[in-house]
Amino acid sequence: MFISTELRGGGTSTPESVALAEQGVENVLRHAGILAGEPLASPTRLLEIPDAAHYLQSEHAGLLEFAVNLGDQVCAGDLIARVHGIERTGVAPAEYLAPVDGLLIGRRHPARISLGDTFAVLAVPLDES
Repeated sequence: MFISTELRGGGTSTPESVALAEQGVENVLRHAGILAGEPLASPTRLLEIPDAAHYLQSEHAGLLEFAVNLGDQVCAGDLIARVHGIERTGVAPAEYLAPVDGLLIGRRHPARISLGDTFAVLAVPLDES
């Protein structure tokens, strides 16, 4: 049996992602009977990406600077990222604002970005009605 996961991606980690990974490994070991006890339950959030407006693509090339972190809630109009041009000094970076309300669930890595690259993905809670 082989089990794998991706937590954060891009070779990054946070205290939260490390704690989540540790709990996940312990839960798998409990489920398999290797550790005593029952797996610890965590709250589940069901999310969806309702339409193309929740995928942000760059209209510029350069270096990508995020203003928000994975898991952050953003509102329409909030600054998500800047793209700093590398062709010319002294030019203000292009700013990208959230087109809709949502939770940042995906982001580009590495920082070099080209025209048309998707750099952010927003999701919203799944309407369970």
